[in-house]
Amino acid sequence: MKSNPPLPSTPEALFALLHGQPGREEDFALLRADGSMTQALAARFGTVRVLRTREGRQLPGPGEARLLGRPRRGGYWCREIQLLAAGRIRLRARTVVPADALTLQRALQRLGDRPLMDLLFLGSRLRPGVERQHRCFGSDGDGNLSRVTVFTIRGKPLLLRESLTDEAEAFAV
Repeated sequence: MKSNPPLPSTPEALFALLHGQPGREEDFALLRADGSMTQALAARFGTVRVLRTREGRQLPGPGEARLLGRPRRGGYWCREIQLLAAGRIRLRARTVVPADALTLQRALQRLGDRPLMDLLFLGSRLRPGVERQHRCFGSDGDGNLSRVTVFTIRGKPLLLRESLTDEAEAFAV
């Protein structure tokens, strides 16, 4: 009788097995970090710049609406950015806020090219009134390691999808 190979002994190895992706330990550590991804990337690579690639009203994906607990209609505000460090795109992120969170939408719009951490964190801690409701890990459509987190800010939800990448910058900014 043939026995099955033993299950991986670390969360990282199990994740890699489930997603068919080797991943590096430092990448898994970034995804598991409770604090700001911008701060974690800065600690690893030095100066981090935020580049907004898309922002405005749009429909969320079906999974995004489900995680936010809202119907897939109305004026969702979406903000997509890249975090650049050491001459490479290190992270792509998408933030989605539902129509019934107008104050939160305005706060997101005022961020400009500042990181989302300015809205969510005070140093390495969540701001008062901000709670992490849900977090899941996986890979995005391009096979990059990713995490999706739903926060509530004074009772209103905000979804943040972050995907690690290691691409050369397409152009100088």
